[in-house]
Amino acid sequence: GGGGSALGPGGGGGGSGGGGGPGHEQEEDYRYEVLTAEQILQHMVECIREVNEVIQNPATITRILLSHFNWDKEKLMERYFDGNLEKLFAECHVINPSKKSRTRQMNTRSSAQDMPCQICYLNYPNSYFTGLECGHKFCMQCWSEYLTTKIMEEGMGQTISCPAHGCDILVDDNTVM
Repeated sequence: GGGGSALGPGGGGGGSGGGGGPGHEQEEDYRYEVLTAEQILQHMVECIREVNEVIQNPATITRILLSHFNWDKEKLMERYFDGNLEKLFAECHVINPSKKSRTRQMNTRSSAQDMPCQICYLNYPNSYFTGLECGHKFCMQCWSEYLTTKIMEEGMGQTISCPAHGCDILVDDNTVM
């Protein structure tokens, strides 16, 4: 009964590793550290802070930009300073923060008249509406239900887009909170 050798070192593999042994090199190549959720969050906050020291955008915009570049700060900075900011913000589905104030003013209606929500079609005063920098506004009830559905049922906390048809602008962190 000498069948146990297949479980030993080098058995069952069919070839010899030669020299230093087959397993040794792989251990060197694949060193990694398991991070806790808290450590990951801390790293994300640190990345956002470092990038914002240079580009000075709202933290939520920087988070979305970093997320788009898989948290590669160098790649983001390279694209940010290559001159085509409009293309960058469009690719990342956010409104350029330097253009936000103009967008807001254009989409502000008189608060005296009621207007219909584009989701439920019920009329509410302007003060009962909320929305994103893209200018699409919806009643608070519909916004709340939309965000709850996206987060709880679809698990999409990081990449929720505006509910308006054809609008791909992402919801910022403050709106979600």
